[in-house]
Formats: sequence, C-alpha cells, structure tokens
Amino acid sequence: MKVAIAQITSIPNPERNLRLCQRIIQKSVAKGAELVVFPESSDCIFGPGCKGEEERKNPKRILAFVDGIKAAAKENQVWVIFGTHFPCEKDDEMWRNSCFTFNPSGELVHRYDKLHPCEAKLPDMDVSESKTCLPGEGDQTGLELLEITARDGETWKFGVTICYDIRYPQLFTYLRGKGAEAFIISTAWFPTTRRHWDPLMTTRAIDYQAYVIAPAQVGSHHEERESLGASAVVDPWGDKIVRLPSIADRKDGQKKTSGEIKMNGTNGLSPNGAVEKSKTSYAHNGDGVTNHAPAGDIEVGGDGDWEDLGDDEDGGPGVAIGYAVLRKDKVKDLRDKVPVWDHLRPEVYGEPCNK
Repeated sequence: MKVAIAQITSIPNPERNLRLCQRIIQKSVAKGAELVVFPESSDCIFGPGCKGEEERKNPKRILAFVDGIKAAAKENQVWVIFGTHFPCEKDDEMWRNSCFTFNPSGELVHRYDKLHPCEAKLPDMDVSESKTCLPGEGDQTGLELLEITARDGETWKFGVTICYDIRYPQLFTYLRGKGAEAFIISTAWFPTTRRHWDPLMTTRAIDYQAYVIAPAQVGSHHEERESLGASAVVDPWGDKIVRLPSIADRKDGQKKTSGEIKMNGTNGLSPNGAVEKSKTSYAHNGDGVTNHAPAGDIEVGGDGDWEDLGDDEDGGPGVAIGYAVLRKDKVKDLRDKVPVWDHLRPEVYGEPCNK
C-alpha cells in the first residue's frame, strides 16, 4: 500500500487550509497514493482571525472544511485521514480534537477523539489543551481498528491516535493487542520538546512491531504558535523510510530537496554534527537550556521519498508530501523472528486488550 503523509502549516483560516489540503490530495493521488494522511488540526490552528471560542458559537467554517475534505476524497477516490476540531456534544463550550477517515466514496468510516490532551509546563511553554478540548471517551468506537484494503487486495489494520497520545504506551499496547499493523499519529508537535519526538516514534514502531505513520504540522501558524515538522514513516524495524524537514533543519536557511539527501543522514551542504546550544526554542532539555538539531539529519529509506511544496502558492517553508510503501512482509518478518507478542505474561501484566 502506498501512503502519502502531508506536512502542512495550518493557519487561522480554514478556507485556505482546505485549498492546500485539496491540492495535496490531488498531487498524492497523481503519484499513486491510496491513502493520504494529514496532521492534527488540519482545519485550523486557532489564532487572530479565527479564534476557538468564537468558532464554537458558530462552527460553520470548521464544518465546511470537513465537507470539503469529504468531497475531495470522493472526487479523487482515495482514503483520507485528517485531524479536525469538532463541536463537543456534551459541552458546547468545548471542542473534540478528532481524527476523521473518509473512504474513496466520501463516507465517514472512522472517527477517533484524542484521549490525552497535551498538558505541559516548561520554562518557555505552558500548555493545557484540556481547557478547550474535552478528552475522548474510553468506550469510543474510534478505539476500534481502521481496516483499509489496498489495491493489491491486502487489508491493513490501523490504530489511529493523535499527537500527545504517543506518550502513553498503554494505548498502543491496547491497539496492538487488537491486531494493529500500523499506527497513525496525527500531530502538531511543539518545537520545545523536539528531543522527544524521534525517539518516541521509533520506540512505538519497534516495541509494537508496526509501522508508525506520523504526519505533522510545521512552521509558524501565527505570531503565538509554531510547530516542529519532522513528519515521518517508521517501519517495524525502526528505520525511517520517510523523514520530512523540521524547523530545526531549516534554521540555517538551507533549502533541501530529496535529491540532496543521502541515506546516511547528511546532505551535500552540511554534514551531521554535534548538537549545538542555541538561544532558540527549537528543542528543550527541561532545564531551560535549548538546543537545535544539526543540519542535514533528514533520512529517506528505500521504501519512501518526498517532495518539497514550499514554493507552492499556499505552501511555505517545510510544507511537503512524503510517500511510503507499506509492506506486509516487513511486519510478518519481524514478528516471526522476534515473537515478543507470543510470550506475553498475562498473569503479570493482564490481557493486552479487551477481547
């Protein structure tokens, strides 16, 4: 199955964001993608011109975004997964942070509501998502696996999650216990905790012997908010078969294309080097000292590639599409050779899921 991951910069303008997403869907399908996956909050990063509290009173712009993605999925006959805000049925003062899946007929076949709102207090970051978004219910249907049949007839089982959920291995244990072969982690990751992002993705892939598909927001959304980027697809062995640029990669103003990236993680402009201390807030080690990544740490494996869309009319620095081919034999090979799931100790840990 060929999957496209979209790295975008949503702004406080759902109409513009929809145009960008529609263009990416068209480009992805033209390159053979069967599934297109977008980041968390693809509809809108709230801010000046589109404030969350105002939109809750009249969410027409957000609902129009959802309808637009539905139409694009149907028109292009492709599976589309995307993050969106949705009015909360239990509290009209709150949102749900959701991930919707439309099939190629434009039908909503899966909805996951984020279980774990982002809560973080650091010297340069104070976030409490639970003030605006109500956590998903523990018995929601979104915790069932999403099944997608590829053109070759193989059916893939996806566990769908959102951003901060990646910090909770219990959720991934639950989904793996249900048979997940791949995890969608739709994300808008803060640059402050950049050092956590790559290890968490790789750990989830290795521990659960599954693909991790993590499309992320990138760059400046408005004067009060930016996102890391560094979208990736990680295979069950822990290898990144796609890794898109982050704002730390582009700190020195270098523009990289897939043709400039070598497999060892270096490019023709700047080799990998030691992490440098900086006054930027691209990454945070928890004690008030910030760091940024060395330039050129973009990796592309044999089953993936990517294209830079930063020069497009609705694009920007870091906006890109990554393409990855998911292979059943990679999942089976690892699970056969390292059969950790066959040797669980339920008398110690309990059953892996509520089967």
